[in-house]
Amino acid sequence: MKSMLQVVVPIAILMGVVGLVAYFTQFTDRKPPGLPVEGVSAPTDGEPLSFNESLADLERKRPVEVEYLSKDNRRDAWMYTSQESDVKLALNYKSCTCTDVTLIRFHLTHDEWDAIDKEPSLGGLARLAGSATEARIGDVSKSEFVTIPGTPKGKKPLPYILRMNWEAKEIPGDADALRTLSIKVIAQAGDGAYVDYNRELKYLVVPSVGMYPLMTDFGEISPNGRREAQFYFWSFTREHLAISGRVTIPASGSDPLVEPCAEFSPFEELTKAERTLLPSQLGKDYEKMPTPLCAYRVTLTLHERRGEHQLELGPISRRLAFAFKTSDEERRIEDLRGVVTAVVRGEVNVLNGDENGRVSLGIYKYDRPRKILVRLGAQNPAVEIEVESTNDEKITAKLKPAKVVDGRKEWELEVDVAANYYLGEFPPTTLVILKTLGPNARKLRIPLIGKTER
Repeated sequence: MKSMLQVVVPIAILMGVVGLVAYFTQFTDRKPPGLPVEGVSAPTDGEPLSFNESLADLERKRPVEVEYLSKDNRRDAWMYTSQESDVKLALNYKSCTCTDVTLIRFHLTHDEWDAIDKEPSLGGLARLAGSATEARIGDVSKSEFVTIPGTPKGKKPLPYILRMNWEAKEIPGDADALRTLSIKVIAQAGDGAYVDYNRELKYLVVPSVGMYPLMTDFGEISPNGRREAQFYFWSFTREHLAISGRVTIPASGSDPLVEPCAEFSPFEELTKAERTLLPSQLGKDYEKMPTPLCAYRVTLTLHERRGEHQLELGPISRRLAFAFKTSDEERRIEDLRGVVTAVVRGEVNVLNGDENGRVSLGIYKYDRPRKILVRLGAQNPAVEIEVESTNDEKITAKLKPAKVVDGRKEWELEVDVAANYYLGEFPPTTLVILKTLGPNARKLRIPLIGKTER
C-alpha cells in the first residue's frame, strides 16, 4: 500500500484545487458518520475519537488485494479528536499475531494546519506528508499507551491515521477466499472511561502476478508451418509490469538452450476496457476474478523452420520462463514458468504411433523384456535416417533396411526394452532418437509409453 504522499499528491494533480479543498475539509467541516460496527452508536462530542469513514478508501475503490508473503501491507483509518484533554490509545485485541497497529501523527501546529486548510496547495500537502511520523500502539495489558494531544478550544482538529500493518502468510485462494483481520483499540480522554473502537477489514491474498495459460499445446506444426498462442499476465496489486520472456530447450547441462525457432511479439498492455473483460474471456474458472490493476498479452510463435534452424520432428516440449524487472522500491517478483508442447511433422513420420507420435509398449511384467516394431515412413524416397541414441542403456533400437512401397520409403525400427527397466508408468524421457542424414540433418524423437507391473 502506498504512502499518503504517493497517493494524495497524484490525486491532487488530477483533481486540482477543488480536490484539495474537498480533501482538507473532510477533516473539519463535516460531521463524521462514525464507525460502521454493529451495536456502536455514532460518535458524540464526548467520545475520544471520531473516524472519517469517507477517507477509508482514499487509495482504492475496490476490495483489498495483497501479495502472497508480503510483509508491508497497510490499511489506514483517518481520525481526529475534538477533546480538549489528551487522548491515550492502546491495543486491546488483534485477530492475528502478524498484525502491528501504529499511529501516524502530522507534526504541524494548529495554525499551520489552519493555513493549509484555508489555502490548499501541493506545497502544503508536501509539508503535511513530510511532517508525518509513525509510532507503534502498544498492548493495554502492558500499559503501552500512545498519546494524541487535545484540540484547543476554537481550533480545528488535526488529522491522525490509525494504521493496520500485517503480513500475508496465507496461500492465495480463489476469488471468494476472503480473509478477515480485526483489531480493538481502546481510547481514554483525560480521566474518562475507556471506549472501545473496533476496526475490521477483509482482504484477498493473491500472487504478485497471474499468468494464463501455464501450459498450452500448439497441436501439429506442418513442414514450413508455424503455430501461435497468446499468453496473458496481470496484477491486482501493481499498476505496471516490465516483462521479458524466453523459450528454452531442456538440456543435460547446467544452462538450458534458447529455442531459436520461437518468437515473442512485443508485450502489449491491455486497455481499461480490455482489463474489465479479461476475467470472463479467460474462462469459467476466472469469472469471479477481480479486474486487474494492469494486464498484458503476448503472442508466442513456434516456427517449424526459422532461418537456418528447424524444430526436431515428432512430439516436442519447451519450457517458458518469464522474468519481471522491478525497481529498488518494489518487492521482487519471482519468475513465472510454463510449458508448451507440439507435434512437428516433416520428412519422416511414425506410422503406427498415436496422434502425438508416441509408440505404446502396453502393460507387461516388470521382470520380463519387451519388444516392439515401429513403422516409419517418408514421402521422399531419397531420405536416409539412422538411430542416434536412446535415453537408457536398457533400451536398444535397430533400424532394418528400408523398403520402397508405392513410391514411399518405409522402415521398421526394432525397439527392445530389457527386463527390470522401470517399475510403473514409463517416465516422459523414454525416447528413441533418430536423425536424418545429409546437409539438412534433423532429429526425430519417438516417445515410448508403457507400464510395468510386478
